[in-house]
Amino acid sequence: MPNDLFVPPGHYYSPIPGDDEIQRYWKYREQPLPQTIASIDFNAREQDETLSGMIGEYRTLPSFPANRDGRLRYYYLNPEWPTRMQSHFGTSCASNHWKPTRAAHVRRSRICCFESSRNL
Repeated sequence: MPNDLFVPPGHYYSPIPGDDEIQRYWKYREQPLPQTIASIDFNAREQDETLSGMIGEYRTLPSFPANRDGRLRYYYLNPEWPTRMQSHFGTSCASNHWKPTRAAHVRRSRICCFESSRNL
């Protein structure tokens, strides 16, 4: 046990997992993911069709340069890309695909909610 820890690894108050916990985790990770979950219908075929339709919407988005060139505000190699632009593009594709009657975008949590007159 390192000198600066007051409890051994694996103890409830330790930030370091014990060896047995690490072994259990790796055994869990080696198992294949389930294809189905009881009582949940993932509608995989419909999800594939929806995603295929959204790919067409994605192609209608503006073409931005790779790097900042001073002409446009947005560019693909922007350090903020993973957190902002990707979310907005996904939201844009979804709203163009489903044509919701109302939409709310919660900015802090990066969640977008759509209301539609039909059952999705």
